[in-house]
Amino acid sequence: MKTATFVRFLDKATREQVEALMAHPHLRYVVFTELFDRMAAHLDRSKVTGVRAVIHWCFTGGESEDGVDRFETRIREGTCVTGDEPTADPRVTITIDPVEFLRVVTGAIGVPMLFLSGKVKVKGDIAFAATLIGNFDLPR
Repeated sequence: MKTATFVRFLDKATREQVEALMAHPHLRYVVFTELFDRMAAHLDRSKVTGVRAVIHWCFTGGESEDGVDRFETRIREGTCVTGDEPTADPRVTITIDPVEFLRVVTGAIGVPMLFLSGKVKVKGDIAFAATLIGNFDLPR
């Protein structure tokens, strides 16, 4: 499925449908895997020249012992590598509900609104986190 189709699907789904999708352990993992696998393809390399960063993502409501699903994004020299096992010290750690994360990547809501409403927690370089999504060319 093309990224634009995937985003359009998420954008057209009701909040209840997205919540049900993210509540299903297998489908939740499939969605996260698809999103993180596509990050490299949508990184705007011109915006990350000289940027070196490790981002840890913590998604609440997961199946792990502590109820958090973790992913890592590494940006270095214009490349983006992702994984579901954090391996390096992060520049920033972002904790967010998975439904809100999907709303961000589909353009339904901006990160500043989530931050101000307390729906996203940021530990580390807050200024970098505020500009992070702008480094990706996301279909709307």
